[in-house]
Amino acid sequence: MSDEIIYVGDFVANEYGDLDTNIAEIVKIIRKDMEYATNLEVPTYINGDTLLDAYKMTIIMSCDAQQELVRSDYVKAYWDKWFQWYEQGCPGYWDENSKAPEMNPSFESSGATKTFRFAVTRHGYFCLVPRIVQAGDEIAIFQSYELAVVLRRLAPPPTPGEQEQNQRRKQTAAVVDPYFELLGDAYVHGMMENEARCIIDEFNCKNEPTAAQWDKILQASDGGRGEPWATLSLSGQYERILKTLGPRTVRLV
Repeated sequence: MSDEIIYVGDFVANEYGDLDTNIAEIVKIIRKDMEYATNLEVPTYINGDTLLDAYKMTIIMSCDAQQELVRSDYVKAYWDKWFQWYEQGCPGYWDENSKAPEMNPSFESSGATKTFRFAVTRHGYFCLVPRIVQAGDEIAIFQSYELAVVLRRLAPPPTPGEQEQNQRRKQTAAVVDPYFELLGDAYVHGMMENEARCIIDEFNCKNEPTAAQWDKILQASDGGRGEPWATLSLSGQYERILKTLGPRTVRLV
């Protein structure tokens, strides 16, 4: 899978700074990200979660306090109490006799707003990406690698006698056979349990398909209503992301 990142959230620049300042900054970041996520022009997230639940699940990487995978009923049960605690400044944070809300270990373990930042791609994937990532970078899923990754498109490295050719490349908007810099691991909500590989195999997805290939993919997918989707145990709107899937080769430098 590969898709372009079009939105990146903010992050706490000095995570070791004043606690009260950082808590207020985190609340501000989360509110801004939630506003962006819930104003997207789609009814639900690709896996059927509401957009708000999908955002909440993304910033905890779908894990509970014990780092076990959870579904959206987890954030439905624990989000409000946790976020209200943050809005109040995390009272009792340093008090050994005070217990943080249930969801706080999940949030702190994910590194959201500190080590990672929230991001959204052109086809609507919700992600957690390294803080160095910028809009225009690309989120990808490699075969047989458990996490997603973020890539930055680069021009091919120069070879002897190519100075004039490279100068022309710089003046060209599109670069043929691009190289990529690997920026780091990432999380993509709804795509971390081998969904990409399963969908590709089931519907024979192609990278940049021709019109004829695209028609075959759509016929096989049956508008997201057919038996193959049930067989894959995929609900929601996964058909929206078919064009982001398909085998390709990536050159890393």
